[in-house]
Amino acid sequence: MRKIRTKSTMYITLLLTWLALLLLVMPAFIHTVRDASEYQGVLKPLVLVLVVLNALFISYFWLNGLKDIIYVSTFYLNKYIYIYMEIILKKVALFLKIKK
Repeated sequence: MRKIRTKSTMYITLLLTWLALLLLVMPAFIHTVRDASEYQGVLKPLVLVLVVLNALFISYFWLNGLKDIIYVSTFYLNKYIYIYMEIILKKVALFLKIKK
């Protein structure tokens, strides 16, 4: 099995995708925190902390899931590009032999 080199573009893509996902859900998160801050009980600080921690855990697991998706898709794309490049190079070499 061919080892895949990890490039910085893969990690940049991962972080940009994760940030885009977080920006999409940010209004809902802000709304949830605002609702939690209107809680009228003794446990108001605890509720706020739990809501924020919940959002942080969810975003962390989204990052891990995106990492898995992007890493696997990069692996398969590189694998198929490598296979098709070998086929194309063999056909070009055969074509050049016939042409001579």
